[in-house]
Amino acid sequence: MEIEVYDYISPQNHFNLNKNLIESLAGIGKVKVVANQGYYSVSEINLENVSFVELQLTKFKNSMLGRKLNALFAMIKTRKQFNKYSDSFKIIFTFDTVAFGLGRYSLNLNELFLMHHKNIDELKDPIKRLIFKSYMNKVNHIVFEEIFKTYLVKEIGVHENRVFVVPHPVFNQAKSKNFLEKYDCVGLSNSNDDEFIRKIIEIERASCFTKRNNLHIVLRSKLYQFDNGFLKVISGFLQKCDYDDYINSSKLVFVPLPQTYNYRVSGAIFDAFSNHKFVVANNVPIVEEYKKRYPKICIGINNVDDFFNVVVENKNNSNKDTNSFKDFIDDHSRLIIRKRFKEAFVRVEKDEDKKK
Repeated sequence: MEIEVYDYISPQNHFNLNKNLIESLAGIGKVKVVANQGYYSVSEINLENVSFVELQLTKFKNSMLGRKLNALFAMIKTRKQFNKYSDSFKIIFTFDTVAFGLGRYSLNLNELFLMHHKNIDELKDPIKRLIFKSYMNKVNHIVFEEIFKTYLVKEIGVHENRVFVVPHPVFNQAKSKNFLEKYDCVGLSNSNDDEFIRKIIEIERASCFTKRNNLHIVLRSKLYQFDNGFLKVISGFLQKCDYDDYINSSKLVFVPLPQTYNYRVSGAIFDAFSNHKFVVANNVPIVEEYKKRYPKICIGINNVDDFFNVVVENKNNSNKDTNSFKDFIDDHSRLIIRKRFKEAFVRVEKDEDKKK
């Protein structure tokens, strides 16, 4: 089986995800990765049946318009390679909804899969939804959760046989350093809701809640900084090793997702569960889903008071439901991912054969 992987946006924070997916695909067939120059360190994906074609796929500055132009530029630059082998399965790891609508006309769309990240949430925009509808049933779609498929099929109108659920992989646990859980809670996602963080700081300034309850909390914000020795809010870039240390030194991981975060997964939640940490998060759809499936390790909240109450209640709780963490990891294992990819490829191949 021949599989080609393309990435029209190449976000740096997707590197570990992409590496994991490539390694899963390598267990199914021969994989060719067409990537932006320097994006992958080939030594980190040293598999016999994985080859790389590196091209310069970025040209414009990293702005909203620049990202769309870069996505379109990447489609044009890889077009020759894309159309070279018509019988291979092609997976687009990231794409821009609008740019793909413009650039798709020169591509052979047979056996093509688009992998969705924030693309589904963007469909609330009427223009993006209109553009997406122009090609949605001409390609196949990969989503990470069943609720995402339900939304695409029932709300957007994608044909059910065009949408395939492949679980988001779990990440390797950080190497143990005999961490002490010195933090009662950490919340370090890039997607943190800054307004929620502001309210936490505001309450702490007014009531010294964390100080009075001897809570040690570290949060991350794009806009705010704060530190009174108990509540610490940091901003800016965080090295992965520091991020991992914070996660492993915490009792609880807080993921304050904004209300616009509906039909996409949170890497911070996967980091937490992968490292056997409880999660407390805003009640957005993906959190509601995980609460149903893993109720003992995922706690949903509605406001700042809920957040503080959960942290206080969890402070002296040493019981961890290891079965729930195992269930989560098993549900997102490489074995399941390969099985779902295979099922998708077989289904699409049969559908294409019927057309011939």
